[in-house]
Amino acid sequence: MNTEKLLAACVHAYTSLGAVLAFVAFLALREQNVRVFLVALWIAVFVDSTDGMLASAFGFSREQAKTEDAFVGFPSYWNLVFLYLYLLRPPTGAAIGVLMVLSILVFVPTQYLYPTRTQRLRRVNLVLAGLYLAVIGYLSLFPDSREAGTIAWLSLIYPFYYMAVSLLRPRKQIDHGL
Repeated sequence: MNTEKLLAACVHAYTSLGAVLAFVAFLALREQNVRVFLVALWIAVFVDSTDGMLASAFGFSREQAKTEDAFVGFPSYWNLVFLYLYLLRPPTGAAIGVLMVLSILVFVPTQYLYPTRTQRLRRVNLVLAGLYLAVIGYLSLFPDSREAGTIAWLSLIYPFYYMAVSLLRPRKQIDHGL
């Protein structure tokens, strides 16, 4: 096996960890082990956040779906939605509404910021993304702590910041290879 194929196989194996972690989360949910469920989903978010960077670094990604600093399509971090629904416990109608809106946004071809690839506000974006990952990790490890609800509400600042920066950034043309 040549080096390029080996690297591609390693990137695909790393990406497939998301499915393994989802299965671990499923088993934990069946056992009503909230902490293991949320930690597995938190690690899956990390994998999902970094596998595209690895694929791009080794030239194994769909270039038609991105610019040099953005990708097309709503980031599908459903794991975070589950965390927030658990911690904030919104009314059923509100939860269904959030899930419906996010489900629709997956199909809207909007460009979203790549925190690791953008030059504008790069340091701010990376620091905020790192802090957010740490906060989500804390909430996943201690979901039933007294302060978890307050921290969850405060942590929503980052997703709103990310959406605002993504939607307000200058748009670049994407070559769809057609």
